[in-house]
Formats: sequence, structure tokens, C-alpha cells
Amino acid sequence: MTTTTPPLRPAELSRLKGLVERFEHPGHREARPTLSTGVAAVDRLLPHRGLRGGMLVEWVADGPGSGASLLPTVALKNLQRGGGAIVVVDRRGNFYPPAASAWGIDLAQTIVLRPTSEADELWAIDQTLRCPDVAAVLAWPHEIDGFTFRRWQLAAEASGAIGLFVRPASAEREPTWAAARLLVSPRPAMEMPAMEIKEEEDELPSSWKLCVTVLRSRGGRAHQSVELEVDEQTGNIHEAAPHETTHPRPTHYQMLDGQTLHKHQAGDRRLAASLAHRTHHEQTA
Repeated sequence: MTTTTPPLRPAELSRLKGLVERFEHPGHREARPTLSTGVAAVDRLLPHRGLRGGMLVEWVADGPGSGASLLPTVALKNLQRGGGAIVVVDRRGNFYPPAASAWGIDLAQTIVLRPTSEADELWAIDQTLRCPDVAAVLAWPHEIDGFTFRRWQLAAEASGAIGLFVRPASAEREPTWAAARLLVSPRPAMEMPAMEIKEEEDELPSSWKLCVTVLRSRGGRAHQSVELEVDEQTGNIHEAAPHETTHPRPTHYQMLDGQTLHKHQAGDRRLAASLAHRTHHEQTA
């Protein structure tokens, strides 16, 4: 004779989730404050509705030019306010200081490491996550084995540092020890006639859209998503209104040299952001 177990009530489920959280994250995690990413819509997708000390977050780029590096870079601005240094482990030259400064990052509190090998890159991330004087670590690791990832998670939980990792699309299928894995995709835009840059009176689009989708989260928010609009002139990133029309980020916009772009741009932020989105060929030329 078999018996069926009655389903758990919401209050019981909530209590069990709390117990699991305490077992997974022992110690003083609850005393650590939760900080905003700088984008309220993204905060809602994360466990604790923001970034908490000891947390690892992956930002998976859905192809080149997805904008996956922008959101964690913007988050550094708020993380700096809590004290501690920001460490950028940049093996492939993805971090562009003028662009980071234009988005509000204090470069005086930012340490940029440029390891020359994958082994040195993984070691640098491990060591900086262990440092109690580091507020956050931003890095672009391509391949992370389970043992290394677990070491990073334990190191971050012990020190309170936050790890922000921008990953390639191939990482979507890999196991993870991060508290959240987010997919960042450029939003398809309506077909528009090709623009020609002529004289100073012609203006380039100053905003573009991207979509952030939860691939994995300890808070149970998997598959939730939000569309964001990025205004490079004002530095504002907000949830896009339904059916709002914006321009795609034009290819020629990325290819312009600094002088030509400055001629068509009113502010330093847009110039820096454009240079930050340079193609790989331009970065290595």
C-alpha cells in the first residue's frame, strides 16, 4: 500500500529555502548589505534583489557586441561606494579605462591586472577574491573547471568580495557555482534604412536595447527576463517601455575613429562608450 505525501504549504517552502540558504552560506553572510547593480530592473533578477558580499554572478554574452560587459562595469560604480578596491583582471584587453570613467567608475580605486596566460588569469582571480580589502573583481574568464569555480566561491564567501564574470556563449551549458547566471543579448531592432554620416548636423542614435535573461539563479528566478534601454549620452540604463522603438547600435558607429565620432557627439560618455565597443580587430590592430 502506498501513501501520497501532501504538498508543502508556501510557509513551509519558505522555511525550507531559508534552511538551505543557511547551510549553503554559513557564517556572517546575513550581516552583509545588498548593493544595487545601478539598474533596478537587473536587481530584481538577482538573489537578494541586488549584489551581496561573497556573491558570484556570471554575465553570458550572447555573441559579439551583446553589451554583456557594460552591466557589470556599471555595477562597479555602486560597489565602490561601499569601500574597498575594485580589481579588473583583464587578460584580453576588454577593459577600456576612459569608457569606465565615463560611466562613473573611480579609476583611483581601480586596479587593472593584465595576466599573459590562462593560468595566471585564473590565479589572479583566485587571489583577489580572497582579499578582504577588495570590494569586487571583474574578469572575462573563458573556461572554468568545477574545482576552480568552487574555490572562487569559497574564497568570495570568506572575504566578502563580489565576483562579476563575463563569459562566452559556450559557458551557458557549463555547470556553475555562481549565485546567478544571466544571458545578455542585443535586442533585435526594426529594419531601418542605412544611415550615411555626412556633416555635423547629422546625429547618430544615442540609445540601444539589450535583453537580460536569468539562466540560473539560487533565488528561483530562472527564465525571467527584462529588456533594457541604454542611453549613452546621459548614462541612463532603464527598463524599456513596451513597444518602444530605438535604433540598433550601428556598425559604422563602432568603426568611427575618435576625431570623426567626437565631431558628431556632444558628450565624453558617448565617445568613451563607443571606443569601449570597438571590434576585436580594432583592439588588436
